[in-house]
Amino acid sequence: MTDVTRWFFAIHAVAVGALPDGTPVIVSGGSADGTVRIWRLADCAPVGEPLTGHASTVEAVAVGALPDGTQVIVSGSDDGTVRVWRLADGTPVGEPLTGHDGAVVTVAIGTLADGTPVVVSGGHSGAVRVWRLPDGTPVVPPLGLSQSVGDVTFHSNVIVTAAGADIAVHQPALPRPIR
Repeated sequence: MTDVTRWFFAIHAVAVGALPDGTPVIVSGGSADGTVRIWRLADCAPVGEPLTGHASTVEAVAVGALPDGTQVIVSGSDDGTVRVWRLADGTPVGEPLTGHDGAVVTVAIGTLADGTPVVVSGGHSGAVRVWRLPDGTPVVPPLGLSQSVGDVTFHSNVIVTAAGADIAVHQPALPRPIR
């Protein structure tokens, strides 16, 4: 198998997904140039050009779907932003999601109990944010943890965080868009 690492100084995150034709792919993030890259799983050949837009290292990637089934990549970076890209062609979906004070080191994609897909992001500042995937609208006020968030995951209306030596379950009042 081809070694994907030859293309990066360092890889910080990986996820798997599929192109519209069903081809399995690896999505990777890392490198100080802020790029996200897509590779065919079968032979690790690059798919398209690198996705650019982050100003610094990409720390987290996830793959999910918009309500219409369009596969997307979500990435979080040291530049404090979360970006959403169409997996098929790398075009951005909306504007970058901002609001973290510092690096975004983890992202997850889930679905609210009402079927709305969401992005959950966590960062070094201890903030955990929940955004509607289709339009980037915040769903609830940020959760403020006392330690850097190492990982997040999401199921229905429950957010699970890993921060320091703690794993915590959060059940914020979801869904309730903030205006």
